[in-house]
Amino acid sequence: MNELYAAFFSSLVPIFVLLMMGMGIRRSGLVGDRGTDRLSRAVILFFFPVLVFHRLAATPDAGILLQDWIIHVWAVIILLGSGLIGWLVHRMAGCTAEPRTFIFMVGVPNWIYLPLALAGPVWGDDAVRLLVLFNIPTQFILWTVGIWLLHGTLRGAHALRYMLLNPGVLSAALGLLTAFGVIPLAFVEGKPGWSLVGLNPVLHGIGGLTVPLSIIALGLYLGERVPLREGMLREISLLCLTRLVTAPLILVALVMGSAWAGCPIPPLVRWLLYLIAGMPVAVSAPLFAQLFNRDRQLAAVGVVATTLVSLATSPLLVLGALKLEALIGLAGGVTGP
Repeated sequence: MNELYAAFFSSLVPIFVLLMMGMGIRRSGLVGDRGTDRLSRAVILFFFPVLVFHRLAATPDAGILLQDWIIHVWAVIILLGSGLIGWLVHRMAGCTAEPRTFIFMVGVPNWIYLPLALAGPVWGDDAVRLLVLFNIPTQFILWTVGIWLLHGTLRGAHALRYMLLNPGVLSAALGLLTAFGVIPLAFVEGKPGWSLVGLNPVLHGIGGLTVPLSIIALGLYLGERVPLREGMLREISLLCLTRLVTAPLILVALVMGSAWAGCPIPPLVRWLLYLIAGMPVAVSAPLFAQLFNRDRQLAAVGVVATTLVSLATSPLLVLGALKLEALIGLAGGVTGP
């Protein structure tokens, strides 16, 4: 357990450095709102899709992608459950924040960029593969339920575009079709199809830029000088409490209780679910809020506040959950002092 503590907190060091770099660039005036949104768009629309496609397409044994189907189920539970918790808190607390933006921010955590930066160094390539699998249903939820929540409708031709013609979904679909041989491209030696093994270093390098660029983009948002309107401090405090404490504790209890009751959730899947449940607001929240004429100010401040607080709360949540697993004797739980 002590080694796990060290691994978690050492992985926070490069994250913190990149965040400070982004903040410094933003505060210096070298990059403004437009540049920040452009970098965020580049990550969402190019670098991340390349990462997803390559990770799936270059899977040596496509059968392994079917073994961890349970993570797809829990991706739906985590996101929809978080959104439901956000809705309940907003109603019960009498929150003055714009409801659709508040619920979206609670319901859509930073499910991929920060988890990749933390889980990769701690748990290795298997964790990265599972996070890519978690991303598949998440993309559908984001571009259907998420868009419906922010936009207020999915009627019309734009619904199909949101659901199917976005880079996140397309990259996952193309990666899966390539992995299972439907698209005759081979990124692994010995597989049938047109060999593109030579492209692996290039695609790996492009995909590898996803995490550092996303964290720098997050730092740019952190460096944004956003004035707080009257009552916003209470809204942000409630958002932090809901996104980083209330929702994670409920979801961690649900995952752990399900595993203890016999639900087939492998240990690494559980640990990644704990990590994702405790993540801050997704870095793309201000971009989506602006795109659908919602409260970008709330989204921007929410990203800043929850990210800074999560640097302390998220690792503690995971480590606490792992310690509890060991105490209750959950199969595969981490043991140690």
